[in-house]
Amino acid sequence: MDNRPKTSSNVSAGSALRQAEQIQAEQIHLIYKQAYIGITITVINAAALVFLLWRQVDHRRLGFWFGSLLLVAASRAVLVRLYRTRRIPSHLSKPWGRWNIIGLALTGVWWGATMVVIFPTASLPHQLCIALLLCGIIATSISLYAVVPGAVVALSLPVFLPWIVRFLTYQDPIHIVLAGVAVLYMVITIFTSRHIAQIRRQLLIARFNLANRVVERSQALKESNAYLQTEINERRDIEERLRQERDRLETITTTIGAGLAVISKKYRTLWSNRIFDDLFGKDIGKPCFLTQYQRESICEECGARMVFEEGHEKVIHERQCLDADGNPMWFQIVTTPIRNAEGRIRAALELVLPITERKEAEAAQRRMIEKLQEARKTEAIATLAGGIAHQFNNALAVIAGNVELLEYDYQNDPQIKTFSQPIDNASKKMTELTSQLLAYAKGGKYKEQPSDLSEVVETTLSFIKHTIPKTISVKMVLNADLPRVKIDTTQIQMVVSSIVSNAVEATEHYGTINIFCKSVTVTPENQGRHDNIPAGRYVSFVAADSGMGMDDATQKRIFEPFFTTKFEGRGLGMAAVYGIIKNHGGHIHVTSRPEEGTDVRIYLPALDETVAPPSEAIHEPPPVQGSGTILMVEDDIGIVDVNQAWLRRIGYKVIIATTAHEAIEIICHTDIQFDVVLLDLVLPDMDGAAIYPLIRSHRPSAKVVICSGYGQDGTTQELLDAGADGFIQKPFTLSQISTKLSEVLPKNRASDRN
Repeated sequence: MDNRPKTSSNVSAGSALRQAEQIQAEQIHLIYKQAYIGITITVINAAALVFLLWRQVDHRRLGFWFGSLLLVAASRAVLVRLYRTRRIPSHLSKPWGRWNIIGLALTGVWWGATMVVIFPTASLPHQLCIALLLCGIIATSISLYAVVPGAVVALSLPVFLPWIVRFLTYQDPIHIVLAGVAVLYMVITIFTSRHIAQIRRQLLIARFNLANRVVERSQALKESNAYLQTEINERRDIEERLRQERDRLETITTTIGAGLAVISKKYRTLWSNRIFDDLFGKDIGKPCFLTQYQRESICEECGARMVFEEGHEKVIHERQCLDADGNPMWFQIVTTPIRNAEGRIRAALELVLPITERKEAEAAQRRMIEKLQEARKTEAIATLAGGIAHQFNNALAVIAGNVELLEYDYQNDPQIKTFSQPIDNASKKMTELTSQLLAYAKGGKYKEQPSDLSEVVETTLSFIKHTIPKTISVKMVLNADLPRVKIDTTQIQMVVSSIVSNAVEATEHYGTINIFCKSVTVTPENQGRHDNIPAGRYVSFVAADSGMGMDDATQKRIFEPFFTTKFEGRGLGMAAVYGIIKNHGGHIHVTSRPEEGTDVRIYLPALDETVAPPSEAIHEPPPVQGSGTILMVEDDIGIVDVNQAWLRRIGYKVIIATTAHEAIEIICHTDIQFDVVLLDLVLPDMDGAAIYPLIRSHRPSAKVVICSGYGQDGTTQELLDAGADGFIQKPFTLSQISTKLSEVLPKNRASDRN
């Protein structure tokens, strides 16, 4: 009898103590919640005061005061940050409240110090501004910190007391009135803050009481809810049945090599075998979508959902999720219903089969297929490019040859030069284009020469400008006096084209692409500003777009072979771009942020200024007269006519074979004598290379000069290695062929053979 009231009293006292702790913690939380606002207002007001007093107070004192106040504000901000990042229990929140009040007191001290450190003694308007500013600060503190009376007092007293003392030191009526107003305002502030604090405390008490009543009522409703008891009984029945079968099922399922789990209609795991636990961890009673798929809600394609809600008898699907160690894995999941004696679905059985190895094998196979298709596509394009270049060279040989014949035969007629020169210039430009096609067809063989990077970039952009939508603005800044770089022009053009194409796609057809070429000198002191590349002189190419950008994960993979963010890859790819730049001894860096665009920066080593640029116009020497008999193996009649006319004009006799069979007939079955064979490699009935062994076996003294629209590689290089005497690439000039013939024919050769 005596102990019962005492126990009740102790419980009530304990409850009141807990409530007091919670209220105090909530008050402290409210102070910290609004602290950033107060700190911001403090900094703004301090800046305003510095602005007002800049011409009235010594700058050093003003700066010292402003810096000290900023330091106090920063310390308070750090304190607020620490509080917000930690979950402070109610019984440990009191020291945090004290620290906040100390911070407010320090702030008040520094505001009060304005009356001593930076008080403008000779300017009453500025004194009034300070007074009004301090009143505003105190009014703001009431709204922000009135929840704790001590906070307002800690801030306001250090402000008011120096104010009052300072004004009382003046003997004039105005300052005495201001001191009286300050006393009145301080009293009103303290009483107002206490009143506000009492109201907020009562609101907090009312809120906690209401929360307690809600909890009590909720508990009462839960206990009185009849349908909940029914569900509990049904669950007990299911669990009892499951327990009866658990031992037998565990024995069976551990030997089948697959995970098994029973999922309730609330999507919680009721039972799982050892293999399932090894895969996902022991998660009995936990939501399946949380433990297996790391989701916050039921999966749309969930097999258990389809069984429960749609009545499926069997659901098979594949999913990727994380195992117990956080590793991504693929699973095939077979879900079937579990029914009670009445046939009602009570749970679902999931059979989980790991299929990660199969998925990885399928992915590897797809990658190999894509790689093969890419290789075949590249090979086909290269073959097509080479074929087109060869045909172009044949046609250009006819054009250039006839132009040169005109100029040679009518060299004294100025009208001929007027009309032939534009044709000759156009054919030379087309020859450069076919050289680029051939360089692409060679599969990456470089032909480096000193070049102007600005000119290369400008030429490349002129080639691809028709592929850039008009809604995308391309701005170029290309310096004309850059150092030269040693590059394969075609390869660098493909690099520039690929980078610009990527930038166009990234802007999603709207935006800006800025392109720069500039000289860069990297020293140990400024390496950080230039992507930490080795010190030296470089010419830099920069392409900066305003497109969608990339996240860090994508940016780390852009140089991986076959990696693409596009549905269908096009162009070189950044892996090939990286390889080309590295093969040129350069460096490439990419900087990007989502929604902020991408910058691609390329650095190519600059050549010394002493390296002479290639001559803009090379004047070829006049044709060299010669003598002898030439067997020309060429299928293009236009080229045959032109070359025959050339060679006869400089003293040679010409025998024509337009097919491989005609050439073989002349070489192997006639007594026709000749000194040189001009052998074309592409013939309609046979590969020209097959004729070379017959020449060596039947006409060992004859010289062989390979003629081809392709470059000096592949079959041509093999024939040269086998002993062919020379190579000349079509289209060639009269001077070039005469020079080549004079090189391969012996100087003391006998007179022409018949």
